[in-house]
Amino acid sequence: MKRFLKKIFQTGEHNKIQVEQSVKDRFLKKGLIKVGKNSNISKLTLENESGFEDIIHPIVIGDNCTIMGIIALHSRGSKIEIGNNVFLGPGSAIFCRDKITIGSNVMISWGCTIIDTNAHSLKSKERKKDVEDWARGPRNKNWQNVITKEIKINNNCWIGFNSIITKGVELGEGVVVGCGSVVTKGFNEYSIIGGNPAEFIKKTE
Repeated sequence: MKRFLKKIFQTGEHNKIQVEQSVKDRFLKKGLIKVGKNSNISKLTLENESGFEDIIHPIVIGDNCTIMGIIALHSRGSKIEIGNNVFLGPGSAIFCRDKITIGSNVMISWGCTIIDTNAHSLKSKERKKDVEDWARGPRNKNWQNVITKEIKINNNCWIGFNSIITKGVELGEGVVVGCGSVVTKGFNEYSIIGGNPAEFIKKTE
């Protein structure tokens, strides 16, 4: 029995390594992603990857990262930079049209959303064709009237589960975001924040 269980475990680990390598090879071959040492992106889902093959490394991931969520590129100018030792939990998503920068030693729990755009115009007439255009692919969407602003999450931040980071936000070093928060503005370093919309609670270190 021990020998049998050992064989199953070894086979499972072998398959896991193959899956990880397969995912990396596919993304790296397309030139869409640059991945540092000892980073695990085997559970990464990369949306809108077609049509960006000629863009070199719009996504850069550092060393010792675990990426288990979704990354979506919404324009040919999209740029996502992720530092070292970053965790992106399952069910979390990064939607980028302009630029999203995530520093090192950042934990992003499960179910979080980071999006640097409104996604649609606030005026009903201007978003009338959005569903039809998007169904034909993100490159067909009219982004002209959509507000987009860069997001920056600095080193040592912790984003609690089911939180949302919206366009234009910059979080200083060491900011802690309480679970379920909606962050619509920037906060200074070592702030603990929470709520909808998120507000300052107290300082940490």
